[in-house]
Amino acid sequence: MTALALLLLAASVGPSGSGPSEFYGPIVADIQLNAMIGNGNEEMSWVWVRGRRGEEVTLTIEKLVCQNRMKKAKCIFDVHRSSSSKEPKQTLPELLYCKAKLEVETDGGDSYWKVVHYPPNRSSGGHSRTAMKCRASNRYRL
Repeated sequence: MTALALLLLAASVGPSGSGPSEFYGPIVADIQLNAMIGNGNEEMSWVWVRGRRGEEVTLTIEKLVCQNRMKKAKCIFDVHRSSSSKEPKQTLPELLYCKAKLEVETDGGDSYWKVVHYPPNRSSGGHSRTAMKCRASNRYRL
């Protein structure tokens, strides 16, 4: 995927508060990739990330906590969704609780963190499958 495609897709996504900053970029990239191709993180759909026609969506990564073990890491975090939509809030969750496995990848001497991806499912084919999983959370609802 080209950088241009990621820029075109870029929803307003950003960190909230403090956390291990080196992990925000790879997590945001994987959220955007999953929204485009649907690689195993069903809750993080195109509509959830990008919104419906005319809807402005802002995603915020909150409460990011990671266990870093040299070249591998496991992170847990919330992704909060706010939108300009006037539709009832029941249609899409406002908050997803997520966990992700990350690893260091080296490319031409440069090292960087990325969310782990598994090979495509043999029976259904398709794209690689992400090691980031999310589920709806309503712990902030009253």
